[in-house]
Amino acid sequence: MDSKFYRYIENNLNEGDLYYTEDKVNEVYEDDEIDRYLMDGDGDSKFRPSGFTDNKEIFTHFAEMFGKKTILDNIEFDTTKEKEIILNAIKDKSFVFEIFKERYIKRGKKSRKINIVAPKNKHIDRLVFRYLSSLYNTPHSSSIYKITLSISMYLQPGNAFALRVDVKDFFDSIKHNILIEILKKENDELLLSFIEAFLKTKRQTNTKRDGNKVDCGVPQGCAISQALSNIYLRHLDDLLIKHAHENDDLYFRYTDDFCYLSTDKTRINAVEDIISTELKMLGLTINIDKLVKSDLNSSFDYLGFTHTPQGIKLSNKSLTLIKGSYYKTYNEYCNDNNYYMYNKIKINNLFWSKLSQRINCSIRGFNKSWFMEYTDSGVYGLARHLSIIQDVEQIKELQKWISNINKYYCYKICKERKIGKTFIEIESLVNWYYRYKKNYCNAINLAYKKYLENKAPLPGYANRDLLDVQYIQDHTKDQFGTRRNDED
Repeated sequence: MDSKFYRYIENNLNEGDLYYTEDKVNEVYEDDEIDRYLMDGDGDSKFRPSGFTDNKEIFTHFAEMFGKKTILDNIEFDTTKEKEIILNAIKDKSFVFEIFKERYIKRGKKSRKINIVAPKNKHIDRLVFRYLSSLYNTPHSSSIYKITLSISMYLQPGNAFALRVDVKDFFDSIKHNILIEILKKENDELLLSFIEAFLKTKRQTNTKRDGNKVDCGVPQGCAISQALSNIYLRHLDDLLIKHAHENDDLYFRYTDDFCYLSTDKTRINAVEDIISTELKMLGLTINIDKLVKSDLNSSFDYLGFTHTPQGIKLSNKSLTLIKGSYYKTYNEYCNDNNYYMYNKIKINNLFWSKLSQRINCSIRGFNKSWFMEYTDSGVYGLARHLSIIQDVEQIKELQKWISNINKYYCYKICKERKIGKTFIEIESLVNWYYRYKKNYCNAINLAYKKYLENKAPLPGYANRDLLDVQYIQDHTKDQFGTRRNDED
């Protein structure tokens, strides 16, 4: 039968990506140098800069960097046959995912469970996510930058009310039978069969609690799960979008975090009833502990920012997470084994250079494609992230805090190793904040220039949380690194 899903996979399944993933390449290189610079540890490329069409070209570039130019030429692998195997499995409804591995990510004092897709299934996971996302597009897809600005503009006249609703155990509570009924409307048997196989995939668990529910839940951490969760809430989104449009209100959803703004308090109560009723029909419940109804003449937190009558500022929770990421990075750099390695081969200057590069890149902005001297329009970075807020005093306080913690840890290293005092120079967060506010593109260009001037390879062991989107964001998308192509 004709299947849009099958045709999409057939046209977009890149043969080069089927083989050049972490598990296969490490078999050839027998070390983790490539993974250290390119991969996220689970077999999925973190980026694909312009100029590279597939993973093979990226790995070839790195092979040349590490003096291993000819190794890839010795690989014998029939990618055409591998592609055919995958497509045939989808066509005859026999495709099977490997077991999802369970992992816990620490966020502050709490840990969040995620499930890791096997390296060989990473590419198909991304492809299916893109296809499912193309079927449905709602406010959940907006960047945090745009959502935060929209809320701020809506609140400017004053006299607004807000409703925040969070779904309790959202991903674990999605009912398979309801989800399948929703997908049946697409009238695509191959898509339906593939998703059913995905839902039945077992999950490896290290706890006594059964992690292999057969009737509900999608594995959080998989790209497909993110798309399915959006499809699951499609009808509720449609209702709230229509309600907001008819009443000149404002509605956003970010994963399972709903936000509704109105100038009429009675409509806030009505929307709460709508959400509660619809969630019950989906087998979901509101997390009462996170339910917020507030008068926006005071303050309102959403997606890591606090909205006040004076403007936008960083929320206390986000501030704590940012500080925690700096503590973690400095602690790992101060680890005895790491320092001893550099001290033993007498390249202390390189140690300080790498620490300086790590901290200053986190302040002024950084893009992973810069490793290969390819520029890109988006960056990760604290100044870029904070350029949306109006509370300059908060920026100054954070800059002072970073300066103090830098002095403390640099002094600690020198004291423990009995060497002369050495302090790395920290660039001004305030100055970079103003650069991004004045001209985003110019700020990126300057950050790239600074990176090249002070280029030092980032060590593989160093903590990456300062440049990691998900460490700062409580949700599943990018708060720290959302691209802002529409901001100029």
